[in-house]
Amino acid sequence: MFRIMDKNRIDQGPMHTVEVQGEIQSINFQDELVFIATSNSNLYIYDFTNIMHPVKLSFYDTKNIGDYIMIQNNTIYVSIRFNGVEKIDISQPEKPVHKAYVRTPGAARKLLADQDFIYVADHYGVQLIDTSKISSSGVLSQINEQDGKFFSLEIKDKKAYINDRFDSSSNDRFQIVDISDPFQPTIIRTTYIQRNIYDIAIHDSAAYIARENEMHVFDISQPNHPELIKIFTFKSRIYDITIDNDLAYLGSAINSDKNPTVHILDIHDSLSPKLLLSALPYGGSCSCL
Repeated sequence: MFRIMDKNRIDQGPMHTVEVQGEIQSINFQDELVFIATSNSNLYIYDFTNIMHPVKLSFYDTKNIGDYIMIQNNTIYVSIRFNGVEKIDISQPEKPVHKAYVRTPGAARKLLADQDFIYVADHYGVQLIDTSKISSSGVLSQINEQDGKFFSLEIKDKKAYINDRFDSSSNDRFQIVDISDPFQPTIIRTTYIQRNIYDIAIHDSAAYIARENEMHVFDISQPNHPELIKIFTFKSRIYDITIDNDLAYLGSAINSDKNPTVHILDIHDSLSPKLLLSALPYGGSCSCL
C-alpha cells in the first residue's frame, strides 16, 4: 500500500492511499509522475496531477524484484536484484519500453548517477556503468570487490559514500571514496560500524547512517577523518532516510507495539539534528514530492 501524506501535517495521517500488488521496494517521481517498484516484479507508473485521485498510467513487468528507481529525463534505470540494471524509455509513460540490460556481478541494490555514469551498489562492490553506452557495454570499473554485500551509497562533490556488510564479520563498513577519476576510484577512509546498516544520506557536512534502530551522525567535513558526533535511538529499526531541504524523514519497520514509524528531524544545522516529530504506526520508506 502506498500512502500519501502532507509532509507539513504528517501527524494527521494519510490524505489518500493507493493499493498496489506486492511490497513496495522503491518510489521515485518526476513532475506529476510517480514510479513504484514492488517485490513481485511490478513497476507502476501513476499520474498525480490530482493528488487525491491518482491515475494509473501503466504497468511494466521487470521480471525480478526492482530495488531502486533512478530517473534521467525520459529514461528510468531500475536496479533488478538478480539481473543488474534495466534501462526503460518513459517518453510515453502509458507505454514504457525496455531499452537495455546491463548485468552486474551481484544482486543490484541502490544506484545513483554522476554525469554520464551510474554507480550501482551490488553484492560484489560498487559498479560503474556508462549511460551513453549502456546498450553496448557493461561494467567499466569497480569499487572494492572485497568480501561483503554492498547495500547503499550516496554521491556528493566527487565522493561516494558507501556501506557494505561483511558475511563473516559483526561489523559493517562505511567507506568514503574519491571518484574524481571514475575509472580509478580511491578509498579515502574506511570506518567500521556494528552491523546492520540499511541506508546512508548526505546533507552539507554530515553523513546520516541508519543502523538497526539508530541514526548515526558523522562529521565528514574532513573525509579522511570522519567523526561520529551523535547517535539517535528509536524504538524500531530504521530502513530509510530521505532528505528534503532542511528536514530528514526516517522510515521505520512496522512493529506490533504501534511505535511511531516516521520520524522527522530538523537538519538546518546538519551536525546538530533535532527531532521534531515521531508519528504514524504504518512503517516503510519515505519519498518527498
